[in-house]
Amino acid sequence: MSSWYRKFLKDYATLAEPLTKLTSSKVKYLWTTEQQDAFTKIKTLMAEAPLLNCPNFAKKFTVQTDASDTGLGAVLLQTINGEERVLEFASRVLSPAERNYTVTERECLGVIWAVRKFRQYIEGYEFTVVTDHASLRWLCNLRNPTGRLSRWALELQRHTYKVEHRKGSLNHVPDALSRIYEEDEEEITTLSLMSNSEDTWYLSTYEKVSKDPSDYPDWNIRGGQMYKFRPNNEDKNLADDDERKWKLVVQREQRPVVLRECHDEPTAAHLGREKTYDRLAERYFWPKMYTDVADYVRKCKTCQQIKVEQRTKKGLMGHRVIPRPWHTVAADVAGPFPRSNSGFEYMLIFEDLFSKWVECIPIRQANGKTILKYLKERIVLRYGPPTILQTDNGTEFRKHTHR
Repeated sequence: MSSWYRKFLKDYATLAEPLTKLTSSKVKYLWTTEQQDAFTKIKTLMAEAPLLNCPNFAKKFTVQTDASDTGLGAVLLQTINGEERVLEFASRVLSPAERNYTVTERECLGVIWAVRKFRQYIEGYEFTVVTDHASLRWLCNLRNPTGRLSRWALELQRHTYKVEHRKGSLNHVPDALSRIYEEDEEEITTLSLMSNSEDTWYLSTYEKVSKDPSDYPDWNIRGGQMYKFRPNNEDKNLADDDERKWKLVVQREQRPVVLRECHDEPTAAHLGREKTYDRLAERYFWPKMYTDVADYVRKCKTCQQIKVEQRTKKGLMGHRVIPRPWHTVAADVAGPFPRSNSGFEYMLIFEDLFSKWVECIPIRQANGKTILKYLKERIVLRYGPPTILQTDNGTEFRKHTHR
């Protein structure tokens, strides 16, 4: 539970470090006073009201960033009543390749990562980037940048921002967040335990995977939750053993909650079917998820009221000029119906499109010979030969005997 709230707890990585060490397979599990103190402090923080604010889009955002030798740290803030109030903390560990970057490149990476992380808040708004390094100025003034530097420079050009330099001694929060030892977890909605579920598919699958894990290599159970190995297009560049390729399997009772968070919340922006599905597929899985997403988006009341209709309007029906009765005759066969006492199973129908007169003839077999017979007897000999015979091009109308 504390892992889910880690982004709302200041210095969580530092506090939890004694507990994190015990999760390593290389360390002998030994619970000491150090672990107990860390556990107690985290429980105390969880019981206190977090010092976080909801975003106010009428006020400017501030993004503080920092990078260390091991990780990146960032804070999203707004100044309210003269005080800096935190909206969100973020941190992650550097990959082995990123640790080879120069100090300036790591600081640039920290800014790029923070802007991506908080994009849903700051995109379209002017914001301030606060950093203890002149990395952004270096990047913007770099002549003929190539490779990742040019990509970073182009990515930042889409935003309107100001750069503010702050001494490292005053940049406490992002500096502390950047010096963590484990990668920050993605935000995942905490779902209720399986014991409360009435989802028979989930329960049966959970039982099968629990009994014979080796028979289900693409399924896994951790912490009482079930996961499925289901990499999507966004995961193709990740390592084979990357945890992000494992998607949390959602029970039926919790699916409306997940759908609401990924579609209805302000940060979700009521996106369409495909984008909402892509957002869900990054973290979750359940059978027929695409169908459920399509149905949910189609029935969304807000989308129906506000969004512009995207489907092409149907045009008016074409106007046919028919000069006289029985000039144009439509023909079709209905059936088969339950066989009558006389052996009739089908109904041959002729309609004059000028007068709307209908001739219905019961027939035993729907074939070209029978249709041609009644066309002559009931139409041609009584009303004259039609100029146009309109059909649905069914097999019975395409026999050579009609020509």
